[in-house]
Amino acid sequence: THADEDFKCDFRHLPRIDHLNGRQPVSYNGWDIWFNGEIYNYKELSVKYNIPLQTNCDTEIIGKIFDRFGIIEGTKLFNGMFSIVARNGPNVYLVRDRHRINR
Repeated sequence: THADEDFKCDFRHLPRIDHLNGRQPVSYNGWDIWFNGEIYNYKELSVKYNIPLQTNCDTEIIGKIFDRFGIIEGTKLFNGMFSIVARNGPNVYLVRDRHRINR
């Protein structure tokens, strides 16, 4: 559970990658990310867009991609099976993979 004056999120994370560094929410540049699933191409996105990762956790790439490309275009870049709660200031977004599993 995460709560502050304006927002509360109850979210059970089932970590699949980098259990130790995948504690949530993961925050980046004003983005708070809660995530379940797997982004299969997170390492490729890191290389392609020169986004440094501090962990081996796929959750880390989400806020960085959203910050650079926005929610809609950023989500299109993810290959995987996922559900995401993303907050940036007062804005809260609920995101899900478009085609379930897209391998």
